[in-house]
Amino acid sequence: MRQLFYTPGGSLAVREVPPPALADGSVLVTNACSVISTGTERDAVRLGTESLWRKALRRPQLVRQFVDKTRREGLAASVGKVHEKTAELKPLGYSCAGHALSVGRAVADLSPGQRVACAGAGYAHHAEIVAVPRNLVAPIPPGVDLEAAAFTTLGAIAMQGLRRANCQCGETVVVLGLGLLGLLAVQIARAAGYRVVGLDIDDARVTLARQLGAEAAFNSATGDVLAQVKALTGGLGADAVVIYAATPSSEPVNLAFDLCRQRGRVVAVGAFGMELDRERMYRKELDLVMSTSYGPGRYDPLYEEEGIDYPIGHVRWTENRNMQAFLVLLASGQVDVRPLISGRFPIERAPKAYALLQDDIRPLALLLTYEPSNVQHPASSIQHPVSSIQHPVSSDQPIGVVVIGAGGFVRSMHLPALQARPADYSITAVVTAHGEKAATIARQYGASLATTNYREALAASGVHLALVGARHHLHAPMVLDALAAGLPVFCEKPLCLTPDELEEIRSAVAETGLPVWVGFNRRYSPLAVALKQALNDLRRPALITYRVNAGVLPADHWTQDLSVGGGRLIGECCHFFDFFHFLLDRPDAPVTPVEVSTSVVPTDRGVVARDNFVVSVRFDDGSIASLVYTALGHLDLPKERVEVHAAGASLVLDDFVTLTGYGLALPGASRGNATHLKRQDKGIAQQWREVARALRGKPSQAISFDAVCRAMELTFRAEAALRGEQR
Repeated sequence: MRQLFYTPGGSLAVREVPPPALADGSVLVTNACSVISTGTERDAVRLGTESLWRKALRRPQLVRQFVDKTRREGLAASVGKVHEKTAELKPLGYSCAGHALSVGRAVADLSPGQRVACAGAGYAHHAEIVAVPRNLVAPIPPGVDLEAAAFTTLGAIAMQGLRRANCQCGETVVVLGLGLLGLLAVQIARAAGYRVVGLDIDDARVTLARQLGAEAAFNSATGDVLAQVKALTGGLGADAVVIYAATPSSEPVNLAFDLCRQRGRVVAVGAFGMELDRERMYRKELDLVMSTSYGPGRYDPLYEEEGIDYPIGHVRWTENRNMQAFLVLLASGQVDVRPLISGRFPIERAPKAYALLQDDIRPLALLLTYEPSNVQHPASSIQHPVSSIQHPVSSDQPIGVVVIGAGGFVRSMHLPALQARPADYSITAVVTAHGEKAATIARQYGASLATTNYREALAASGVHLALVGARHHLHAPMVLDALAAGLPVFCEKPLCLTPDELEEIRSAVAETGLPVWVGFNRRYSPLAVALKQALNDLRRPALITYRVNAGVLPADHWTQDLSVGGGRLIGECCHFFDFFHFLLDRPDAPVTPVEVSTSVVPTDRGVVARDNFVVSVRFDDGSIASLVYTALGHLDLPKERVEVHAAGASLVLDDFVTLTGYGLALPGASRGNATHLKRQDKGIAQQWREVARALRGKPSQAISFDAVCRAMELTFRAEAALRGEQR
């Protein structure tokens, strides 16, 4: 399918990319048309052309993140992360309409073929096909054409600004800024029974506001608008001023204070300067409120992504209900968008449309149109011609890898590690939920297939290994499907989220005889190997403390959702439980946990309580290992420190950079009986070396599936203890 992007080179381009994947709670829509919002999208393109140093000045927190990452992982890793982000295609668009192509299993009230309007900057793109969560989709009533329905998102934004004004029928509302949103607001306010006054500095837009129903409209740059508004209101002033203007100047908001009556309300919809004249606001005891986009639910992942609606008895006007209300106004003829359309362009001419946004006389709204015949039977993949790779894997040809899921960790760690070993690996297929991302990564790594359909990729020729790196709740089903397709699997941690899923995978491995490895990379670190070798020479039992200064993750981060990410204990701490086994296991005597206990640190500092805990594990050889995991620590403290004590000796591993011995000599140690690495090495590169050896039938230290299962079993025991359960 074709989609419009802002490219890394600083230009706009229409690219052929795979269509998006359909999630259970989403709707796949073939677009008929989408609206270019001449204000918002012009600003988005302008910001996209900023140099890196200007972005750094505007967002200093990103500079701090870069410095922290450089200190921990080295300059090359940090620069690679920056290049990864800057190489991404950036989709544009957030308001469109078309026909539902298919609906997810959790969507019960929409059906294929139904006409729908779609919203969302991350979903309703300028593309032939979009995948949009149910709560951002509204059915189009009879009598509303698709061109008009494509304005629904913008109408909901304009409407929410008026709702925040909290006015009643007969009150006076000043619409300050008569761009696209302001002119929609004029019509919505008139339909609501308000007296509407429009203000702008463009005479043509002032005239259009009058034509669209404003009782009065003035050029705020040429007349005494304060006197004019007072004359219209009997000297009282407006009940509310809703600002739709976009300008760095603070004059609009301070003018709004003057225009309001005593205890009136000013609503901020547009982006403008906020240097407030306190006296002008204070003496009238005015309210200044923000209007957040389409309405309640915006930016709430539970509402937008999970489809959890707000009860109408508690939240009358959600963003979806605002969308529906706007569509009703279109159907009744009380809002007419036709005078706002400045031009129509087919999707292939989209860059030409955006060029108009730079003109001195900017258009109000531009429509992009799509040819239905091009998208009735969309392909789910993009093929790039490369030489085919034949089965089976042999020493003289690379191992073909299908990458399923390419989030930040996979892209910054696994893909560069695979690319660094061209004799061992070739990235053959890339699968992501968003087609543009799959196409970009496939092009970057020379993959022959880019798709949003992972089952299609599993069946592709030249694939010998499935790398599963999607969100955690998808790991188990994807691993099972890969095994059913006859492929070995490398799964990023965790392998699964529940004991039942682990048993399913265990049965599939037994049935197929195929290997499954998990990204427990720390056991491959050179310092971890040295630590284990030193510990093997010491008499047991041992006492191990593993402290993780994990940093804060917000409660709404997907990893904190127990049904999606599993929480940080399952999602990340399986790493450390595997490390306990790795250190304590002997070749002829793997250790067994006999007791697991967990203590949680209560906190009221906005940190998720489950992110601060201690897990203590007593093993059958008498050893005790404790994991201290916290989000309360200072960011300057290195993330990980391991202390091992046994037989009068101590070993300390600091953040996989330094290993120090006390009471015993470390082979190859330098000053202070310590081994220092030039940069942190958590074993990812070595892990891929061992997997390649295993796939070629050579002796390998790749983690056994039994070790994977024991790490996950210990993880589930710790999780049960954290919940207050016994396992």
